[in-house]
Amino acid sequence: MSIVRKSLYALILGSLLLTACGAAAPEADSSSTSTGSSALTSLPPTPTMVPIVLSARLDGSRQPTISMSAPAPSPIEVDRPGLSGSPLFIETENFRIHFTLTGDDATLPDDANANSIPDFVEEIAQAMEYAWWAEITHFGWPQPPSDIGLGGSPHYDVYLVDVESQEAAGFTTGDYAAGFFGDNSHTGAIESRVSSSYIELDRDYAEYAAEPIEGVSLLDYMRSTAAHEFLHAIQFGIDADEPHSWFWEAAATWIQDETWDNINDANDYLPAVFKSPDSCLLEEGGANRLDDDSHWYGSWILIRYFSEHYGHEFVRQVWEEAGVLDSYAAWDAALGARGVALEDAIRDYSLALLTRDFSEGRAYPLLRLEGRLNSGASFSPPDGVAAFGADYIEIFAPGPVSVSLSGSSLQGYLAGIRGGQAAIFPFTNGVASADAAQYDHLYAVVLNLSRAENRADCSLADYALSAADGGAPAAPAAKAAAANFEAPRVEIRLTDLSLGYLPAGFSYESAYQMDRSQYLFPDFVDAVIPGPGPAYVLDYYNPDSDYLSVYASDSPFPDLAAFLAAQSLLGDEAEQRLIANHEVLLVDYSNADGPFATATLISRDRFIVIEGATSPEELELVVASYLVGEGMLAAVGIAPEELSLNYVPDGFEFFEAYEVEKADFYIQEDLEWYIPGPGPVTILDYFNDAEDYISLNASLSPYQALSELFAARDYAPAPGELITLAGYEIFLEDYTDADGPYSYATFIYDDLFIIIEGFITVSEMRQVAQSWLSD
Repeated sequence: MSIVRKSLYALILGSLLLTACGAAAPEADSSSTSTGSSALTSLPPTPTMVPIVLSARLDGSRQPTISMSAPAPSPIEVDRPGLSGSPLFIETENFRIHFTLTGDDATLPDDANANSIPDFVEEIAQAMEYAWWAEITHFGWPQPPSDIGLGGSPHYDVYLVDVESQEAAGFTTGDYAAGFFGDNSHTGAIESRVSSSYIELDRDYAEYAAEPIEGVSLLDYMRSTAAHEFLHAIQFGIDADEPHSWFWEAAATWIQDETWDNINDANDYLPAVFKSPDSCLLEEGGANRLDDDSHWYGSWILIRYFSEHYGHEFVRQVWEEAGVLDSYAAWDAALGARGVALEDAIRDYSLALLTRDFSEGRAYPLLRLEGRLNSGASFSPPDGVAAFGADYIEIFAPGPVSVSLSGSSLQGYLAGIRGGQAAIFPFTNGVASADAAQYDHLYAVVLNLSRAENRADCSLADYALSAADGGAPAAPAAKAAAANFEAPRVEIRLTDLSLGYLPAGFSYESAYQMDRSQYLFPDFVDAVIPGPGPAYVLDYYNPDSDYLSVYASDSPFPDLAAFLAAQSLLGDEAEQRLIANHEVLLVDYSNADGPFATATLISRDRFIVIEGATSPEELELVVASYLVGEGMLAAVGIAPEELSLNYVPDGFEFFEAYEVEKADFYIQEDLEWYIPGPGPVTILDYFNDAEDYISLNASLSPYQALSELFAARDYAPAPGELITLAGYEIFLEDYTDADGPYSYATFIYDDLFIIIEGFITVSEMRQVAQSWLSD
């Protein structure tokens, strides 16, 4: 597990902190930062250099000289982190490291050299000085502005606190309580919106140590985080108000890989881009798709593309332009000085993702294909392409093929790969031709080169491709290197595996890819991942650390019967059930320690196992919800205009329509009767003058028929009447009493679960339901 590095940058915190603290802005410090009389000199590191990136770490034989003290009071009131125990600090040439030895923020106490300073604090001091040396001295970024002693001295302040409890590895926060300084005296430009800042790093990274990134030590992870956060400090010192949040995180993740080239923990974020290349550039990730989780961070690969093609200094120049210009304008200015348009650069970058044409590209993930297209057929994606995103579709044809692209806002090209080289055939008037027989692989790359101004503009553009034999292929318009190319393939999307209904207490934890060798129970791997793999996994946990997991892999079997004939692991306890028109094998492994069950099915050529600490009856609901909501990350609401009642008794009028999540439903004890699937429920309310109501509740149904619902809920429909209206089964219930009429109509309409209830007679309810169904 990787711990996401978070930063509190201007876009999110600026106005909040200014309002909360209300401190007047002090005058800017026009002098350069001094080390102060209490600081002792530390020597810069002398790593071995290779072009562009650093290949060695801090020379351990040359330790920075440090002293430890209790801090003096801040010269002004400022909102800086408070430590849980007695505050201490050490100082190096450029940093003051604040820490404590007691309380929740207590750092690791180990002191191997017996100098009364914890070893971990010394390691952080070295890492921060190395980040300063690499980013400022070597790479040429400007020094952050002085904080005029807000942390007790002119040194840059780093606080060691419990940030892992906030699911972060580090924060960098601007000193908005002191106001924008306006100009950073350490740059050659005159800025108007810079800010001093401070960094918070975790005091021990204990959570990371428990679940580290493969091949990355605790100290290396801390060093990489220090480099990441220090670039944020530099960014604040150039433009604390840059609105493109992705650029903050992408650049900082890029610099950690530039500074510590042999750590490579930044690669852990790359699947967010390589497995979801059609996500919007501005998308933070993980909200609409699980596959692009941490997309801001994974987009460091775009920054790497720019630095490898235009030089490391280009990234700094873009941020310097951002000191005056915002968003795309800063990129336009920096690229324009090189005679390049941003859209052309993004087009070239899209090819680099396909071919992995980066200096370390062989270590990067394979790109995920959106699909395959045979000559004589057509292809449309399930979603589309977002701003500055791309879809990749492999084309199969015996010879010359003409590919047509429909989608007015989209552009693209064909890419033929052979012999370590890529040949490019652009779409002209929506058509591109190539001779597929001349290439080992031929791909259509569909690009959305529109500029999303904010995340609300990150909509997906639809398109369609069609391929036909023939055409007159011209010579390629360009060629590019493809030495690192390995053929990508269509992969299962993690988003498509998300569960709607969950047993009480379970919540989403993580999503990842797993090889067969990594499965926890190797004796049963053939029953969970029967093919060569890999498996794509979603984990859900409850507060007791019980798990519920979804495993999906390409199925080597056409159906469940073929799997059952080939396997010998599952015994007589296995039971086959028909759930949402799918054959599902349920196995109950419950024992004295608690419930545990597995469900196995084959759907859309995927072999799927859902297993975990729940009963077979509960697991059946999970499976039903999954099958109804295949492809849904979040539950889908139904548009109110699709639900309005055609007939209501006299006196009732439409009042309002709204959507309610399952957790917020007003009758929790009856929740699963009202919303048996993933939710949410869309509700339409009708009222009369007496404030009596009729409500229609609609949500996605995990069941195909009411009989399935009654069986799953162990509900006997004796109090009501099961009738047929307009070809649909309707369950009518009459709860009329001395206080007046009240009735229910429950039915399944296509994929919707509907309950209409209210203060009307059962006869009137029948008319309401029949009118709705007959429309």
